[in-house]
Amino acid sequence: MTDKSAIMKKLDAHHLLLDGSAAPGAAWCFRSLQELFASGALQNGTPETPMTVYLAPDVYWLHDPEDREIFRGTEGDFLPYQQKIKCSYLSLIGLSEHPEDVVIAANKGQSHGCIGNYTMLHFEGDGLYLENLTIGNYCNVDLEYPLDPSKNRPKRCKAVTQAQLGDVVGDRFHAKNSRFISRLNLYPICGAKRSLYENCHFESTDDALNGNAVYLHCDFDFYGGCPISATDATGSAFLDCLFRICGHRDRSGADQYFMKGQGCVYVIGCRFEDLRKESMGTSRALQVQWTRYPQPETMCYAYGNDTPIGPAEHTVDLTGKKGLRAFLIETKSGVQYNVRNLLRGTDDWDPLGQREYLPEAETEHLPVQLVLSRGNVELTEEHRSQTLAAQVKYFSGEMQEHPELACEITEDGSRIRLQRQGQELTLYGENNDVRTGKNRLSVRTETGLAAMAEIIVPPTTRPAPKWKQSPYVTCRKGTFTLHYELELEGAQDASLICWELEQDGERRTVSVSRPGVGNRAYHPGNEAIGAAVYVRITPRTNCSACGETIELCARERLEPEGIEDAGRVQTDFTDFPTELQPRIRPQWWTRDFYTPREALAEWRKWEQKLPETPWSYRTAGNGCVGAGLMPTIQGVKLFYTFAEESREMRAEVYLDPAKTSGQGFGSAGQYMDVCVGFDAQTMTGPALRILRSPEASNAVAVFPVYYEEGLASPIGEHCYTAGFVTGCHIEVQIRDGRLRAHLWTERELPPSVEYPSEIIVDTKAVAAGGSVGVLHTGTCGGDGWQNTVMLHGLRAE
Repeated sequence: MTDKSAIMKKLDAHHLLLDGSAAPGAAWCFRSLQELFASGALQNGTPETPMTVYLAPDVYWLHDPEDREIFRGTEGDFLPYQQKIKCSYLSLIGLSEHPEDVVIAANKGQSHGCIGNYTMLHFEGDGLYLENLTIGNYCNVDLEYPLDPSKNRPKRCKAVTQAQLGDVVGDRFHAKNSRFISRLNLYPICGAKRSLYENCHFESTDDALNGNAVYLHCDFDFYGGCPISATDATGSAFLDCLFRICGHRDRSGADQYFMKGQGCVYVIGCRFEDLRKESMGTSRALQVQWTRYPQPETMCYAYGNDTPIGPAEHTVDLTGKKGLRAFLIETKSGVQYNVRNLLRGTDDWDPLGQREYLPEAETEHLPVQLVLSRGNVELTEEHRSQTLAAQVKYFSGEMQEHPELACEITEDGSRIRLQRQGQELTLYGENNDVRTGKNRLSVRTETGLAAMAEIIVPPTTRPAPKWKQSPYVTCRKGTFTLHYELELEGAQDASLICWELEQDGERRTVSVSRPGVGNRAYHPGNEAIGAAVYVRITPRTNCSACGETIELCARERLEPEGIEDAGRVQTDFTDFPTELQPRIRPQWWTRDFYTPREALAEWRKWEQKLPETPWSYRTAGNGCVGAGLMPTIQGVKLFYTFAEESREMRAEVYLDPAKTSGQGFGSAGQYMDVCVGFDAQTMTGPALRILRSPEASNAVAVFPVYYEEGLASPIGEHCYTAGFVTGCHIEVQIRDGRLRAHLWTERELPPSVEYPSEIIVDTKAVAAGGSVGVLHTGTCGGDGWQNTVMLHGLRAE
């Protein structure tokens, strides 16, 4: 521990002391963070004379830990910051070699003491330096303070929520021998143009780490599968680091990913430890990957690690490559990590003083990343040539001039020609085949840096196919089937088929064709009673123009006795129309946007305008299997309205949430309602609510509500379940004046999950109308799907 008396002699206007035990009024001494920040004593420092604050061992709270007031931050700020500090070349130095002795603390997070992603600190200014400190948000982590156990404090809440540490606007951030403690959205002073973490410790779950930084001799406790949301700029470099895998094993993927999205990660000379209980006593090799869904442009770098990182096609092994010297140098005294090369920039920043003891680092400035301006290129008939720009970057973002590039193209059913002029790569494509050509452009530098782009070359458009058998419709056992045959000449049938119903002079679409999904058959249900059935077909192949549309009348009027399931409506959404349809009418589907009358804390925060359609049929990932119907924005609704109201009604929804841990939605307060016996016109009636609760991070709260003109009130107790995961079924029934619901999952949950996999609700309620459907208020999340749900089926009767 540093001699405090020696520090006292150094105090002046640029050297202050924070000491909870200091005498009141002592010169240049402050007893709390609040006293320090309110004093106005912080002034801009310089590289030669930084503004230095020494912190004596203690726990320094940014707010009263007993405070239960809801923090909202300052209007206009990017995040709700507890404390903003504007000071260039500020150094915060703990007076102990053990960073756990000096703690800057808070204990608030999203929905737990704060509206929004609570953030402890916001710095403005270059040259921020932290040493021998712990910055901890103890919203979801117990504070343990060995120097004085009376200052221990249990976590604010068990449910893991967004509880962030801080950010900085500036350049040259350096943290040394420090600890950064939280769980979700750690945010360990992110945002500087150049950041170095040296001998630091991190604890986090997902979306946590600085995505553009150098981590040297650091160690990490990962309690989640994706500690980086996505990297920024040239990415994050981990040099001689230790990764401890502490979360639950994901049986459907790798054991650990670095990123949730895309980017560039460099892992050099690192080690991995699997500390999960379910891994103890097993010999299974740890599986580590860069990201779960790598795009063509994602390229990462590895060398000298004790665990391989994949996938291989997105990994550059720097063994034997000149580019390795950008990260480490072999010297007579051993390996030295070339931090100066990574962070020198244009002003020759050298935070470790390596120019004094590592002359090899002086010889040249080596780049670390090769990127192409696009990762996906489509050479259509209208644009059979496209130009890409290749950029070779130093870690601090500057471009290398006139790099030597080597290019290679793998062809698949199409011809690609490449013309290079400097760093511009022009691609020319032809494809006279019937299949779409999928090609790959690989680019490398002489130092071993690499980049990829996927090149798609659609076939040259052919004339519309001719009929071998003209279209006609048959009906058997309640199912209409369209028959026809085309002269395909080796191509694939891609005809556009649309089934429509006409009633009272109005047409509505009930079935549409999609790529790879045939809809030659239409099985009518309740929606078709009393309607005429039409089908339209536009002949087309995967590589042809469209032919002339033919329309057939399959039945002039469908009577209930001619419909096998006249009292039921059912869809698996494979051929379900997705266009906006806001009208609420008997026997019609309603697809619309939805804004609840109940106020949510954050509503459409990231969306600037409504998309064209509220729902889309698509593929996704994580917990979502295959393809299904998904919201395109926060706030959508989907209803079917029966022609007649009934006191008894039943609906079943089959879905996959994208979230795999059971929390269901992006933030606490977001929910989905399954409505039955509902009046969709007045927004009145019963529903089962599935809610992301601040009380649980791996389960949802399930309870019945009753709507009165758009305002919902609970009519039953909250129950918690971990069953809102892949393969989830939700049955809701209104009968005999009661609402009964059953939620369960087909998926087998790990034994460590503390909540039940299914739940049953039974309460008094009466029907108010003839609609069934879904209201969804969750955000969509990354890539437009990572927070939402995928509907696979809806059946109602």
